[in-house]
Amino acid sequence: MKNIIFFFVGNEDSYRIRKLKESITQFNISFTLIDVELLSFNVADIATANFIKKDCENIGYFIGSFYKSNYIMEMFKDYIHFPQMPAWPLADKFNAAVFFQKHNIPTPVTTLIGTHDALPQAISSVGGFPCIIKRTMGSGGNFVEIVNAPKAITDFIQKISRNVTPKSIFPRSFSFVLQKPLIKSYGTDYRVLCIGAEVLGIIKRTAQDGSFKANISLGGKAEVVESIPEIEKMSKKIMQKSGLFMAGIDFIKNDNDYYAIEINTSPQIKGFEQVTNMNVTKKIIQELLKNKI
Repeated sequence: MKNIIFFFVGNEDSYRIRKLKESITQFNISFTLIDVELLSFNVADIATANFIKKDCENIGYFIGSFYKSNYIMEMFKDYIHFPQMPAWPLADKFNAAVFFQKHNIPTPVTTLIGTHDALPQAISSVGGFPCIIKRTMGSGGNFVEIVNAPKAITDFIQKISRNVTPKSIFPRSFSFVLQKPLIKSYGTDYRVLCIGAEVLGIIKRTAQDGSFKANISLGGKAEVVESIPEIEKMSKKIMQKSGLFMAGIDFIKNDNDYYAIEINTSPQIKGFEQVTNMNVTKKIIQELLKNKI
């Protein structure tokens, strides 16, 4: 008997969780929903955590908040199988850029920002202004801007740092990267949703307000793309080399070339499902129930 433990943060009524609960009723399995904000981490209680069913094969799956997941995976790895174990480092945008470079997957030039004194060198390394600044941890197109001067970089970092007010004891550490902009790609990107070795589909997202960001959560319009062999091939390579269970991989096109820009290790599925009419949550559960990866 398999028991799936879904870890999430704060909102049990979110679209992904509601769809998971609807889909899982089709399977004869037990499942538990755990809000990690409410989870006790007394080390003496780890082995006896009441949500772990000792007579089952326990499978842990995370919905969002990968800044917490490394703690949970480390603590419960002897009792719970986590198919998405490789997700923690690749949720970081700089780590993802290093991963792309290491595996010869085209990606924009990306530099980690160090000290203030090293800022001129970082700016130079991405070709000067304009450039894009990103927080290394973030999703939905948040914490990403085009900057045109050193002061804009420091203002962006200070603004983000001031606005971070943790609601829990978990640290929310992050850094920032600069990225060379591929101007011809502005306002359009491609989201490839993958589970294991399978590419579920591709959607093209287009900004509607003149923004360079095309995220659906920011008002972007989505449409199904039947096939783009180049990014399908890169997506399969990313999934194979990373060992990820699931990912939403984002690409941009500049002239005739495609570039990988981000690996979303806990992707939103609402926009994808609405455009493709695909039941993604059912596919997630089916894959979780297969033999251990």
